[in-house]
Amino acid sequence: MKKIAYIFMVIATVLISKNINGQDKIFLKSGDKIEAKIIEVNIDNIKYKNFSNQNGPVFTMLKKDIHMVEYENGESDIFKEEIEGFRRHRINVDALAYTYNGPTYISYERLNESGKIGYEIPINVHMIEGEAIGLTTGLNIKYYVSGSAKGFYVGPSLALGVYDSVFSVIPGAKLGYQFQLSKLFGLSLGGTVGYVLPIESNYQGEIAYSINFGINFSLKKK
Repeated sequence: MKKIAYIFMVIATVLISKNINGQDKIFLKSGDKIEAKIIEVNIDNIKYKNFSNQNGPVFTMLKKDIHMVEYENGESDIFKEEIEGFRRHRINVDALAYTYNGPTYISYERLNESGKIGYEIPINVHMIEGEAIGLTTGLNIKYYVSGSAKGFYVGPSLALGVYDSVFSVIPGAKLGYQFQLSKLFGLSLGGTVGYVLPIESNYQGEIAYSINFGINFSLKKK
């Protein structure tokens, strides 16, 4: 009998331990913790049941209220809320451009969490008298004075590629203003000035500049 009772105790201990380890834990930004069974993890929310009542209702909670979810297998997700007012990915397309050997362009820009810094990768088409004379790409860094990815910005630029049939490097600077009309849509007015440095020594460098008016679209981060 004692042996049978001991076996039952071992089985009960294993089952209880497995039951406890099967919990998901939701840690809220308020400091509270919910012992749960996660049903779904969506873009903006999670769905769960209370662990103590798994036959009960399904609850929905917004990710912005959650700091972390710890799953039963030991893995975890930390949810970082995007700052209100802007999305961190933009596509910019020039609508108008006035250039002197300078670029009209389409670009992708990724913003940091505060919206103070944008890293922009452009595809530049250099124009003179309406004719394309070069194609370059590179990196622009935009420092937004007021943050939140809008208002005045300034920063360095660097492009490289073919300019007037010669491979060239073009260091320069950007200055402009971002009009963010909504989370999805904005306008930008800016200028770029740079100095074309041909790699081949028998070509001389020259100044290139442009004034650009662009339309940009903000993409939702998934």
